[in-house]
Amino acid sequence: MLYRESVPGASRFLVIIANITIVNTKQYTLAEQKYNGCETLSEDSMPSSPESLEAVKAILPEATSRKMMGEYLLYMDGKLFGGIYDDRLLLKITKASASILRDYPSDFPYEGGGEMILFTEPYDADLLRRTVEAMCGELPARRK
Repeated sequence: MLYRESVPGASRFLVIIANITIVNTKQYTLAEQKYNGCETLSEDSMPSSPESLEAVKAILPEATSRKMMGEYLLYMDGKLFGGIYDDRLLLKITKASASILRDYPSDFPYEGGGEMILFTEPYDADLLRRTVEAMCGELPARRK
């Protein structure tokens, strides 16, 4: 007999050779899923859209991006300065970004992720450019 967790419905199944018998179809909370080693995205968490990336690239055309797990990591001059998570532009917290964007809220890219600055829409193009350029002097180069 084999035992496995079903991630999509987070239900438990008991697998007996070729026959599948449903033992329990209870829907587990996220806390129970994590306790049981079953990671899922929350229902309101969706991958970021390409349009969100295009909006940032319109302001920072020289920025490069890397898609990772449905989200976009953003680089300038080979330095990771932020990302687009759930269609929200989040910037790393540095001395420059914290000073320039002191009135902006902070948020987390995902559960367990580090705190970042939420650059709210509509984007102020001059402010975003000035902030990213100031951040790049403080950030380490991309590891290869």
